[in-house]
Amino acid sequence: MLVGYDSDLAAEATRLTNRLRDALLHIHPAAERLLGRHIHRPGILEILAAAPTPAAWRQLGEAGIAEAMHPRSPQLAKTLSAQLIRVLDEQTVLVPGTAAFGRVIAGVARKLLGVLDERADAHRLSL
Repeated sequence: MLVGYDSDLAAEATRLTNRLRDALLHIHPAAERLLGRHIHRPGILEILAAAPTPAAWRQLGEAGIAEAMHPRSPQLAKTLSAQLIRVLDEQTVLVPGTAAFGRVIAGVARKLLGVLDERADAHRLSL
């Protein structure tokens, strides 16, 4: 039973990851390139849930991003926060609908965090 449940959670995590990467690609392609390979890490998802747009990242600043990431991804918090601030300067246009995409990104990031946490719990139960 747990194997089937884990398979369902894995499929849901993949679907949510793809949706999240697509939304990031629409509002800031350079940020998607930076964050995409780490999108499954809880610290990244925490940032995207709390600050889902480039303007929100800029407002948090490097220290705020690192602080938000540190509890769940301490290693990434050391390096990725500075990289994210630097990558913001690669795009000079504001994409129409960024605020709407931000709501989608925040919601999907929260859902993906939940699915990944649930999957980790299911793995602990199967031991």
